[in-house]
Amino acid sequence: MRTWLEVIGSEGALTVPNPFKPGVREMLELERGGRLDTIEVAGSPELFVRQVEHFENSALDEAPSVVTLSDSRHTAATLAALFASARDRSALYPD
Repeated sequence: MRTWLEVIGSEGALTVPNPFKPGVREMLELERGGRLDTIEVAGSPELFVRQVEHFENSALDEAPSVVTLSDSRHTAATLAALFASARDRSALYPD
């Protein structure tokens, strides 16, 4: 199984080779202006463990949420806009 994440914008593209199960160190690729740069970042084998721990602390211990409601709304709006854009594009350029 091969999975990667590619984010493409008007000024470049970012490729994440292992978005769902990163190793200890990961190399991202940033392409912009015809130039390809490699960015080394720390990965984590416990990527989702911390997410569950934060949720548990918020739900059970009333700790403040790591991600605010406003941030969540912005993320949901961004995903909705991406979906709408993809849907509109597929209507303009059917297979």
